[in-house]
Amino acid sequence: MAVVAADVQAYPAFAARTTAEINLWIAAAPSHIASERFGDDLDRATLLWICHELASTAYADAGGPVASKRVGDVAVTFAVPMAAAGSDSWTATPWGRMLQTLARSHAQSAGSMVRP
Repeated sequence: MAVVAADVQAYPAFAARTTAEINLWIAAAPSHIASERFGDDLDRATLLWICHELASTAYADAGGPVASKRVGDVAVTFAVPMAAAGSDSWTATPWGRMLQTLARSHAQSAGSMVRP
């Protein structure tokens, strides 16, 4: 079974995402997921990677985390750099964490989790 847009849209967080947008991520997945690492779990790894990327993109599009400081009548609000917020890591989304767990279960397999 290959991953299809409906698999991704089954998650409520991605139900409103268009099939065309998801298909772009599906097409990109083979260049990013190390198939030799996941074996029979390749479809699950692909699905988790796509969900992680969609969630990360939505997070970035929303402006990411912000911090603000107020002293008297003066206030400043600024974006926290993605790296500082941890949003560029696998732990930033539930799907990234699940992908990490899946990768750990295949720790004896050759290769890394994703392609460089």
